[in-house]
Amino acid sequence: MKRYALSFLLFFIVSFLSYSIDQYEQAFLKKLGFTEDEITRLVEIQEEAQEIIRKAQAEIEIYRAQLKKLLISRNADLREAERFLRQAVEWEIKIRMAQIKKEIKARNLLGDRKWAGLVRALKTRAELLRSRALSGKPLPAKPGAPGQRSPAKERRMRELLQELEELLESPGVQ
Repeated sequence: MKRYALSFLLFFIVSFLSYSIDQYEQAFLKKLGFTEDEITRLVEIQEEAQEIIRKAQAEIEIYRAQLKKLLISRNADLREAERFLRQAVEWEIKIRMAQIKKEIKARNLLGDRKWAGLVRALKTRAELLRSRALSGKPLPAKPGAPGQRSPAKERRMRELLQELEELLESPGVQ
């Protein structure tokens, strides 16, 4: 199960912190042999899931803030704290389900052979980016992009790649 979750993560690392597949990623998919229709459909699948994920993340932040506010009080109500935690977990589940649905839809759209090819290509690409990020070399700018990424985006990309490395090294992941 973790393997599929990591495959899903690798697929969407391609979007480099954006919410949609941009022209650079579309060109990458074309090089891998995807049709315009498949690319269009992948974009739709991703955007559909991202809408749910953005809303869920906002809701989780609200519950976290409410929990922090509650914990400031010396007489914090444990039942109220549990309620906030349960509501945040429910939204986490919605995020995971959106991610799972997105992966299943994409895999069904592409078929097993194309899906496996995409996963291999993205894993290779992620490894290259990870090694560059961990070595301290600047990450390559997207072709046609004006200038380099901002330091904040560069730092965030390094953090995400570090998390990916930790996930790949965790027990049970092959």
